[in-house]
Amino acid sequence: GVNSFKVDEEKDIPVFSVDPESEKRQVAKLKKLREERDNDKVKETLAALKKAAENGENVVPTTIEAVKAYATLGEIISTLKEVYGEYTDSGIL
Repeated sequence: GVNSFKVDEEKDIPVFSVDPESEKRQVAKLKKLREERDNDKVKETLAALKKAAENGENVVPTTIEAVKAYATLGEIISTLKEVYGEYTDSGIL
C-alpha cells in the first residue's frame, strides 16, 4: 500500500531563503530586459496568446512567439489567467 514504508522519525528540513544580493541582480536584469526589448512586439504576442486562449486554440505556438519576443513568465501567466482564471483548492477563481 501507499503507507507501507512510513518513517516515524521527523526530519528537520531547512527553509529556503533567497540571498538579497541575488534578488537585486535578478530584479536589475529584469528591468534591463524590459527596457531593451521591443515592447510593442511583446504586447502583440500577448494579445495573440489571449485571443488563442479565448478561441480554445492551441496556445503553445503563441506562447513560444511571446517567449521569443522576451515576454516574461509573469506576463504570459497573467494573460492566461485573464482567460482561464486561477486554480485554487476550491476551484477556479
